[in-house]
Amino acid sequence: MLRPAVVASYVPLIEHVTNDFVDILKQKKTNDDLQMTLMNYTTESVAVMCFNRRLGCIDNKESPEIVRGITEFFTLLQKSLIMPFKTFKYFRTPFYKRFEEIRLRIQSIVKRELKAQLDVMNKLKKEHQLDDYLQKDPNFMYSMLADPRMTLGKITSIVTTLFNVGIDSDLQGLWNGIQLLMVTLFQESLICDQEMLKQIFCVQKHILYSSTVKETEAVSDGAKSFREIPGPKGMYNIPYFGTALHFKPFTNYELNDLPEIRTNMREQHGDIVKMRIGRDYVVYIFDPDYAKTVLQLPYKEFLAYQIDLIEVFTKRTGLPKSLSLMEGKEWKELRKPAQEKMLRPAVVASYGPLIEQVTDDFVDILKQKKKIDDLQMTLMNYTTESIAMLCFNRRLGSIDSEESPEIARCITKVFTLLQKSLIMPFKTFKYFRTPLYKQFEEVRLRIQSIVERELKAQLDVLNKLKRENQLDDYLQKEPNFMYSMLADPRMTLGKITSIVTTLFHAGIDSTANSLLFALTDLALHQEKQQKLYQEIQTVVGDSTHLTKEHLAQMSYLKACIKESQRRTFPVMTGPARFIEWDTVIGGYTIPRKTFVSLNMAAMVKDERFFTKAKEYIPERWLRNVNDEITKGQEFPFAFKPFGFGPRGCIGQRFAEMEMQIGITKIIQNFEISMPHGVSEIKTVHRTFTSPAQKVTLQMQNRNINSICINGKEVKVIPYNNGIMYGKGATQLCNSLQDDIFQRLVTDFSPEIVLLQIEGNDMDSHNFINIFIDTFKNFLRYLKSKNVKIVVIVQVFHRLKPRVSMSVCKSRRAKINLEMVNLAKEEFKYFLSYWTQKVDIKICIDGR
Repeated sequence: MLRPAVVASYVPLIEHVTNDFVDILKQKKTNDDLQMTLMNYTTESVAVMCFNRRLGCIDNKESPEIVRGITEFFTLLQKSLIMPFKTFKYFRTPFYKRFEEIRLRIQSIVKRELKAQLDVMNKLKKEHQLDDYLQKDPNFMYSMLADPRMTLGKITSIVTTLFNVGIDSDLQGLWNGIQLLMVTLFQESLICDQEMLKQIFCVQKHILYSSTVKETEAVSDGAKSFREIPGPKGMYNIPYFGTALHFKPFTNYELNDLPEIRTNMREQHGDIVKMRIGRDYVVYIFDPDYAKTVLQLPYKEFLAYQIDLIEVFTKRTGLPKSLSLMEGKEWKELRKPAQEKMLRPAVVASYGPLIEQVTDDFVDILKQKKKIDDLQMTLMNYTTESIAMLCFNRRLGSIDSEESPEIARCITKVFTLLQKSLIMPFKTFKYFRTPLYKQFEEVRLRIQSIVERELKAQLDVLNKLKRENQLDDYLQKEPNFMYSMLADPRMTLGKITSIVTTLFHAGIDSTANSLLFALTDLALHQEKQQKLYQEIQTVVGDSTHLTKEHLAQMSYLKACIKESQRRTFPVMTGPARFIEWDTVIGGYTIPRKTFVSLNMAAMVKDERFFTKAKEYIPERWLRNVNDEITKGQEFPFAFKPFGFGPRGCIGQRFAEMEMQIGITKIIQNFEISMPHGVSEIKTVHRTFTSPAQKVTLQMQNRNINSICINGKEVKVIPYNNGIMYGKGATQLCNSLQDDIFQRLVTDFSPEIVLLQIEGNDMDSHNFINIFIDTFKNFLRYLKSKNVKIVVIVQVFHRLKPRVSMSVCKSRRAKINLEMVNLAKEEFKYFLSYWTQKVDIKICIDGR
C-alpha cells in the first residue's frame, strides 16, 4: 500500500473511474451537494481498488448505503467524544445500539463484496484464466491473499479501514481520538476473525496510525472478542463503584466473601470470567490448562499489579517499593541476586541449623504448656524469630513473648489497610492524607525503621569483626545472609533493605498461617498425625538434629503440608500476570496489558481436578500411590501456592524448610489435638488466608508408650516393678517370674512388652550376669506367646555397660548384640545401627 511502484499500478483503474466521473460532471452546470458527489467518487475509487469492480456510485443521485453508514459512523463517534457521561460503556443505550447496527452493516457489505471477488478469482482459477486476468489489471485482494502472513479476516479488517478512512477524509484530524475510543470501547470494530488491525491507512497514502506487532502477538482465527468474555453486566462495570456493588450494603457479602463471589461467578459464567476491579477489568481463570497458558507465555517486563495505596505512599515518602511490586528493569536488577541467595537449595539448606536452634527453643517453651491459647500469635512469634535469624543472624526474643512482636503487628495492620483500600469506590487518599492513609503511612514507616535499625546493628557487628580479623572465622561457623548480599557488587544497602522488607512482609504472616492450618489439620485427623509420627520415627529416629538428608526423605511430611495448603489456599486467589502479548485463552482474545488472575483457590477445591476435594488426604501427593485420589497430580497448574517462574515467591524454599522443621519437631515431641467440639477452622481473607478467630491447640508430651516397628506403630506395656539400685537390682531381676509374665500377656495382650533397665553406682558385673540369665527366660516365654520385647536401657554417665542380649528376629533366628565397654553415645549408636537390621526397634533413652 505504501510502495510507490505498487500504488502506481492502480493509477489506470482510478483514472478509469475519474474519466467516467468527469463525463457525468460535464452534463451539469452546478453541483448542489458537492460533498455527497465527491464521496460517491471516492467510494467508487476505493471499491475498484479493493474489489476490482464498480459499485455504480458516481452516477447515483444519492449516496450509496456504505457511504451513508460511514458518514453516520463518524457522526456518532464525534458525539461520543464530547458526551459528559459515557453511559454506553456500561449499558446498551439507544446511542450505542445505533452505532452497533451501522458498524455491523458496514462489516456485512465489505464481507459480501470480498466474497464475491473471491468467487470470481476461484472461478478464473478453475478455468485456467487467472494468470491472464492478473496480467491485465492489478488485483489488491489477490496480492493480499498471496501473502502467507494474511488471512481473509485480516484482509476484511484492512478493507473496512480503507472504506472508513478513505471515503470521509475530512475527519482525518479526529482519527487519533477516534482510534483510542475504538480500542477501549468497541474492540470488535477493530477485530475481524480476532485479528487486531496492524496498520490503518488513508487512501491518499498518509499513515494515520501505525503499530509494529510481533508475530507472537497475533491471535488465532475464530476466537471471540475480549468484550464477549462473560461476567457481571450493567452497573457492575462502572469503575470503582461497580466493584463496591458486590458488597454490603448492596449485597449480603462482606469483603471476606470475595472468594465466594468469584466461585459463584465461575458457576454462572464458566472457567473464564471478566470482572471490574477498581478502574480496570480483571480476567479470572478457573481452569488449570488456561492457567498453564498464562504462566508459560513469554514475559519481558513482568509487570506487577500496582496497589493505589502503596503507589501514593512511595511517591509521598520517596521510599522504594518492595521487590514484589517492582517491575521491568528495576525488578530484574534486584530479583536476580536475591534469587541466587534465596532459591538455591544448597544455600537455603545452610540456614537449616539456625532455624533448628530457634525451633528447639520454641519446642522447649511449648513443653511447659498443655495447650496454646492463641496458636496464630504463637506461630507468628516463631516465624518472626526465624526470619530475624535468617536476615540479621540474631534473635529478637519473640518466641517467649506473651504478645506478637511489634513488626508482626505492623505487618498485619498493613495487610488489613491494603485490603480495605482495594474496594473503596472513591480513592480520596490519592488526593488527601485521609485517616486511612495516615494509619498506613505510620505502620509502614515503623516497619521500615525496624528493618533499618536491625540491618545497621548487623552491619556494625560485621564491621567490628572485620577490624578484629575475626570475620572469616565467624562466617565459617554459620551462614550470614546480609554479608552474602553486601559482598555482591550488584547490591546496595537500599536494595538489601527492600529485600529484607519483602521477606518480613511475606514471610511472617503467610508462613505462620500455613503452619497453623497444617497443624490443625493434623490435630483434626489423628490417623494422619500418627502416620506422620511414624515417618519421623523411622527417618529421624533418636537423632537430636535434623539434617537436609532427613528432610529429603520425609515425603509424607511434605504431602501433609501440601494438602493443608490445598485445602486452605495461602492466598485469596493465586498467581496473576499482566499479559504482555495479545493472546487467546479459553477461546477469547485477551489484549496485552490485561491483568489475568489464576483462581487456584477455587481450582484446588474443584472435584474435576481433585477427587474428594473437601477431604484431608495427604496421600494424594505421594508418587507411589496408584489410586484415583492422586488425580490432582495430573493438573500441576491447579496448585502453585508459591507462584510460578521468575515472579514466584522469593522466599519459597526458606518457608518450606521452616515449615518442615517446625512441624517435624512439634509432632516428634507432642501429640496435638483440637478442643472438644472443634471440627473445622473458619477463615478470613486479607492478603493471606488467616483464621477468623483465635485457635486453641491442645498438646500432650509424647512418652514411651508406643514403638514404631517396620513403619507400624504398636502399643507397649511398660513394666518397672519398683526399680532399685545397687543390691536392689538383684531383687528386680528375681521378681520377673512366670506368673508376672502370664498376667502381662493375658491381661493386656500386648504386641510388645517394654522392659526398663536402669543402672547407676552398682556392681555392674554382678547385675549384668543376673540380668542376662533372667532376660533369656523372659525372651523364651514371650516368644512362646508370640509377644515381642523392647528393652530400654537408661545409661548414666558413670556406668559403662557390658551387656549381652538376644533379640528375636523371628521364630527361626536370633541376632546377638555385644556391648563391650561402650560409653553412653557409643552405646546408643551401636544399638541404633544394629536395630536397622532386625524387625525390633530398640529405643535408647539416655540421660
